[in-house]
Amino acid sequence: MKYVFLLLIGSSILFNSSLLLGDHIPSTLSIEYDYNIAVTLINYDESLVDLQFLRNYFGPNSSFKNSYQVPYNFSVDINFANESYTTLVNDYIDSQLQTDWTTQLNITALEEQKQDFKRKSIFKQINGTAINASNIEEFLSQNKPTTTLADSNLYHIYIFNLSRLDFGNSKHWFNVTEVDPDSGKSRINWRLEWDDPLNLNVKFPYPAYSSTTDISFLDPTAHQWYLQWRAIWNEDTEVHDSYYNTLRELIHDKTIEEKREITTTTLSVWLYDWIGHIYGLNAFHDVKLSSSVDTQITVVYDSQEEPLEKIQWITNQEFVNDEIGYILNSQNVNTNISYVSIRDDDFIKSFLDDNEVNYTQVQNEESPFEGYKYYSGTDIFEKIFVNTELNQRYFGNQNADTNIRGLIFLLDNASYVGNQYEIPWTGGLYTGLGSDGVITILYELDRAFMPGREERKSGLSKVFVHEIGHSVGLPHTFSDRFISDFIADVMGYYPGTSNFTKLISLNFWRTAMDQKTKDLISEYQLRNQQIDSNHLLFSNITDYIDEMHELHGRKDFIAGYQLVNSLLIQLLNLDVDYIPLDTLPITPNENFINLSPILWLIPVVIYFGLKIKKI
Repeated sequence: MKYVFLLLIGSSILFNSSLLLGDHIPSTLSIEYDYNIAVTLINYDESLVDLQFLRNYFGPNSSFKNSYQVPYNFSVDINFANESYTTLVNDYIDSQLQTDWTTQLNITALEEQKQDFKRKSIFKQINGTAINASNIEEFLSQNKPTTTLADSNLYHIYIFNLSRLDFGNSKHWFNVTEVDPDSGKSRINWRLEWDDPLNLNVKFPYPAYSSTTDISFLDPTAHQWYLQWRAIWNEDTEVHDSYYNTLRELIHDKTIEEKREITTTTLSVWLYDWIGHIYGLNAFHDVKLSSSVDTQITVVYDSQEEPLEKIQWITNQEFVNDEIGYILNSQNVNTNISYVSIRDDDFIKSFLDDNEVNYTQVQNEESPFEGYKYYSGTDIFEKIFVNTELNQRYFGNQNADTNIRGLIFLLDNASYVGNQYEIPWTGGLYTGLGSDGVITILYELDRAFMPGREERKSGLSKVFVHEIGHSVGLPHTFSDRFISDFIADVMGYYPGTSNFTKLISLNFWRTAMDQKTKDLISEYQLRNQQIDSNHLLFSNITDYIDEMHELHGRKDFIAGYQLVNSLLIQLLNLDVDYIPLDTLPITPNENFINLSPILWLIPVVIYFGLKIKKI
């Protein structure tokens, strides 16, 4: 009987070992994450906001629910700030106020420019109250309100009503310091190719902001001119009224019912645009983090127009290195920028001439600028991919994990131009293109220098980083709506900043982790039978999934990416019958049972079983 008992113990050990070795391995992987956004309304009259409508609008059935990589439990909770928190925030804002002037759009002049595409002064000045945006962001990030949402992957959005600061024609706005990394000068001009002395001394008021933290804030009552400009320049007649007027102006002299409808709609429009593009779950495509990055850029300039020693300041190689390394999480970044004079290089001169286009044929109207030359950026972009001689001449061998190459033209009185199908705005002029590791830019010299060409204005590094961002999978911060373009990120058009924001970076890294997770799930399903016979690698896969959830929940997406990538690499290498535990590059979780101390008990059990029987 004792023998039988010991034999059962031995069988039990073997049976349990078998479970650990195979039967406990899940046949499929089910992975989903949480995504929580807490929205706090500050200084709003509760009777003028249909809170339930907003909650339903961003509820479980909203279009933001799932990512295209892995499923998400997407939750948006919207609440009014309580009295003590409102007082706390208002007191701090009052400490940051400064009387100042800013820019207002001259709508009449812009509409005239829209018709004849001639250079005009399209701005004027107004007075009001400037609020330091970066200080407000830092304060809010350190003083977050309570929320019923889980802490897992949690973000905070604040929506202000600071109309109490406005009176008469006086406005309020958030002030942002923007300094060019090449010239060291503050931005004083709008970004268009036809910038000239008529449009200098422009200021850029922000009604929304996020930069160095994972919080953001919006204020539909704040002054701005960018949304007006976009509505007119893009000929968009379907934009919301808040593009043209502040919320305070929209509800002036309206009935209570009208004020409630206008306020609620305005908040939903601003939130929808902001969440969709800044926190959106479908923002990026084909992204990865990199162990090494090699960027090779050739800048083509006209030595007769400006000698090399006068233009070399135009790129800050160290800054570009830092930004590429930051977004791709790479410590090994090499950026090589070389200069070629079009006067001394027949090949590049012929290449550029071959891509010159007739403006009238492209745009079906006369050129707006006398003496300008126009080039097809799309043709140049495509030829960088396929022109063997071009690549041999200007780009060396690239063997990094991520390789980027670019051809940049720094010319006088020139621009890239596209037709109405490529470029949907008036004139069809644009600066650059970037995708799939290739960039090209044409930067007009008037954008680099102040009038007279003696004083520096703005360099190429911001455009470099923007197009390189596109080349590694980052989109613009906007699509057909532009509220989200107020995030102070280099991938926007409105900001004059050259950096990636924390929010855009976090979502880029999250997407990289999600895409690797999707690949892991797909490969796991395909190799299900093989996993059964190679069980030692994935017998504790659920522990790794728990770790993935933990990393994802605290927004450590880089570590999450590295964990999932390590698992995927091992899974792809499952091509033998047995993989010893000590050969695995990843350390199993502490609660993973090592079978070796159990297996040695088997002969002991058998021995004593036989011994008992013999006695």
